[in-house]
Amino acid sequence: MLSSFYCFYFAALGGVVPYLALYFDAIGFSPKDIGFLMGTLIITKIIAPNFWGYFVDRYSQQYPWFKENTIKISLIICFGIFFLLNFVESFFATFCILFAFSFFWNAVLPQMESIVYNYLGERRYQYGKIRVWGSIGFILSVLGIGWFVESNGIDYVVPILAIIFLVLAVHGFFLPKESFKTNTIEVNHSFFKMLSPAILLMLGLGMITQMTHSPFYTFFSIYLESYGYSKTVIGFLWAFGVIAEIGVFLFSHHLVARCNFFKLLLCCFAVTALRWWLLAEFPESFFLLVFMQSLHAISFGLYHATASQLINAHFKGQFQVRGQAIYSSITFGVGGAIGTLLSGYLWTAIGGQAVFLLCAIIMGIATIFGMIFSQFLRT
Repeated sequence: MLSSFYCFYFAALGGVVPYLALYFDAIGFSPKDIGFLMGTLIITKIIAPNFWGYFVDRYSQQYPWFKENTIKISLIICFGIFFLLNFVESFFATFCILFAFSFFWNAVLPQMESIVYNYLGERRYQYGKIRVWGSIGFILSVLGIGWFVESNGIDYVVPILAIIFLVLAVHGFFLPKESFKTNTIEVNHSFFKMLSPAILLMLGLGMITQMTHSPFYTFFSIYLESYGYSKTVIGFLWAFGVIAEIGVFLFSHHLVARCNFFKLLLCCFAVTALRWWLLAEFPESFFLLVFMQSLHAISFGLYHATASQLINAHFKGQFQVRGQAIYSSITFGVGGAIGTLLSGYLWTAIGGQAVFLLCAIIMGIATIFGMIFSQFLRT
């Protein structure tokens, strides 16, 4: 049931990430508008995970039902709010709906990560075997929706996604009860004292790498469409990138157990720089695009598997959910929001190729920075 929850959760993302920007483009929003709207989905990652993480950690021991019902209520509200997108086309109304939707949507995953690690206990190395079903759900969704909208039109994206959110909301009521057990380990110091220099460096570099991923998540479909690729091919390339990450989630625990985590993260950052350079320089080569997408296994898959397990090992007891929340809010939230908002403006000002080349340069500098400063840390 935990695996199938991930499957439906990332099936929803398989529609939102590749196709929602195309939908906004089709109804007449400019690149700046699209960047701002897609950035709204990410901005709330700065607020929502920490807001919900504090209350779940604070009250879950006293009220065990709190953790379980928070997820259920959030998912029901997500469906109801997202469904309203079927009836609006103005920028302001779309912004308000996306902001409200994403505030509750971004509350779900950090809690789910904590629940899964709690459920696994000493078997936490099996996290990848559960998380991999999220990748499978994403693949099925991105291919299925890509094929459907190619045949029937982009207007069907929002209704299809609303149905997926409804299925996910219903699914929340069937999660196993034991998965909501509360971690009873007590930590006798404050949350902020757990933010060691190594953790802060990891969060900072993670923020930068997610910042450079944002133009890809927001404009990759539009970028490929400008070079004449069909929506079916675009869906295939999205899916292939996620297929590549499946192997990483299944076997990453071997690397994490044997390698220094900073060396793994720096490897991910260097590969990310290569990925954006290839995307900037060779967008007309289908085979190089396929290779570029295979690097998603490292630039996202290995990075997230390493960072998530590091956060889980470092933040224990009453800080468990907040640890996952601050990881999500700083990297995917702050980094993603800055990257998405800037990419909307830069896409118009300098063009897509220049944006991805700039991302490659930023990741190259971040990798060198990380190599230098990690030498001074105990990792």
